[in-house]
Amino acid sequence: MILEINTVNFIYKITKKYKKQINSIKDLFKISEIPEEEWEKVIYDNTIKYIWLMGIWQRSKTSRKIALKNINEYKPLIENIKEEDILGSAYSIIDYIPDPLIGDFSDLLKVKKILNKHNVGLILDFIPNHFGIDNNYLNSGIFVETDFEGYLKNPHLFHVDISNSKARYIAYGKDPFFPPWIDTLQINIFSSKAKKVLLKNLKKISKYADGVRVDMSMLLLKNIFYNNWREYVKVENMEAEEEFWHVATNTVDLIFIAECYWNTENKLLNIGFDYTYDKRFLDAIHNIINNYNIQEIKYLISLNFDFQKRMVRFLENHDEIRIASKIDQHNSSCILSLFFTCLGLKMVYWEQFEGQTFRIPVQILRSKDIYKPIPLYQKFLEIYKKIKIIIEEGEFLLFRVNRVFDETFQNLIAYGYKNNNKILIIVINFSPFYSQGIINIKDTYPKNILNIEEKEGILVELLKGERYYRNIENLHVIIDPFQSQIFLYEK
Repeated sequence: MILEINTVNFIYKITKKYKKQINSIKDLFKISEIPEEEWEKVIYDNTIKYIWLMGIWQRSKTSRKIALKNINEYKPLIENIKEEDILGSAYSIIDYIPDPLIGDFSDLLKVKKILNKHNVGLILDFIPNHFGIDNNYLNSGIFVETDFEGYLKNPHLFHVDISNSKARYIAYGKDPFFPPWIDTLQINIFSSKAKKVLLKNLKKISKYADGVRVDMSMLLLKNIFYNNWREYVKVENMEAEEEFWHVATNTVDLIFIAECYWNTENKLLNIGFDYTYDKRFLDAIHNIINNYNIQEIKYLISLNFDFQKRMVRFLENHDEIRIASKIDQHNSSCILSLFFTCLGLKMVYWEQFEGQTFRIPVQILRSKDIYKPIPLYQKFLEIYKKIKIIIEEGEFLLFRVNRVFDETFQNLIAYGYKNNNKILIIVINFSPFYSQGIINIKDTYPKNILNIEEKEGILVELLKGERYYRNIENLHVIIDPFQSQIFLYEK
């Protein structure tokens, strides 16, 4: 499990806990001054494998100026707002140097040592598509640029730099489906100089981190990049161009986690990434919450199991609405059962378990706190500690749910894991109706791996702690609306 932490907000809250009074940002702890016991708390008794410190690099002053112009947008989020609450975007950076608000490289190294001592890896941001406007590489020849005529065709796409005697027209960072990010400049991945700069920074990060979460990684795939910028970049032979990520992942010793969309997951895994986002999983969860539609989840959990193991699956992150504002007591069991027991690297966001409902923008230091506790989180954390090894080391199984007397069996999904003599069975009802079905535990995909001779056995239901002596060839389950059952069977 990976925990994303909004670093500046984390520092602010921990400082406030110990100092009580914060008169200015100068009073904040540096990252290395956070007591070790606070790191131990967020590891949740060794539940967390990686911590991603989001937003540690030095932020652009230009980005802060732009954010300050929009300060009215943040007033509803911050009580007694001050200008120093506005920091600029965590994804508009001037260089891969820790922001002075957080500390320096020695502070970062101290945190890494603390986390590694607890068998937790440190993940940091890598932002390969762009730098902030006032970056340290402005004259390095690494950006997408055009001439005056090109600028006149699409002036909204370009920043006009007049820092020298001659005007330069440098593209803003952009994804093809949204307006440009006007506090950033677009890196040209077909530039050999740009590749060298990116690789140099990855190697630098590798001295202070165990891995990188790569922002918008798919934008640097050569076909996507070319289609986005074909009017402004020249490539002699694009087919001969090696994918940058193939070079990077084979050159730098880091765990590579891709933020990616548009069905690029398989491509990025094949060229070297260790894990990729699975945004479809989150969309399927929202589809269940909003429409009771489970078809997409059925499809996703049936995909190639090795592929699923390399998915990063999440219910929220800094870009998404907080899940506590979407789920409640009546539907949390089914959602949390799926999340905690699915294949893949599970990602949680800081204060998710506490039920934080406020999503803090990446431009600000602090915000209001509104918590809506979900009591089942604690229960699932306890269960997860017991079954973590079975899930991580076991073989994934899909069970077929068969009809009993009605069609409600279609509201259920059933899957599980086999690890040595233990079999985990998860049955979930994603509907507002009482639903029932028959599950033959021996009838699984893949076939013939359970080798169970018994017709009956003892099942321990982990959510309620009850023991059942049941027929395991035709296990009849009746599940309450939006509820789940997690059985442990030992041969």
